[in-house]
Amino acid sequence: MGIIFLLFGILFIALGNKDISEKKDRVLITTGIYARTRNPIWLGDIFGSVAIMFFTRSLLGPIGILLTIIYFYKIAKQEEENLERAFGEEYKNYKREMPMFIPRLKRRRSK
Repeated sequence: MGIIFLLFGILFIALGNKDISEKKDRVLITTGIYARTRNPIWLGDIFGSVAIMFFTRSLLGPIGILLTIIYFYKIAKQEEENLERAFGEEYKNYKREMPMFIPRLKRRRSK
C-alpha cells in the first residue's frame, strides 16, 4: 500500500513541477494537473507522508498525517491569498471551480 501512495505522490509532484517549469511568464496555470486540482504538489507531499506511515508502521502515523494535512492546508491558504492579490478575479474564478486538494476526475464542460 505504501508503494502505491508513494507513486501517486511522486506523480502529482512531478506533474505539478512540470506544468510550472513550462511557463516562462508569470501566468496563472490552469492546465495540465492544475486542471484537476489547485495544489498538486502539496497533494503529492501528503501522499508521500501517507506512504511513510505505511513503511514505518508507526502507531503515531495517523497523527502525523493529520498534522501534515493541517500544515499543507495552511501553506496552501497563504499561497492562495498571494495568488488572489496577483491574479485577482481570474484566480477567484479558478478557485471557485477547482478543488483545493482532491483531484477532479471529470473534465470541465465547455462554456
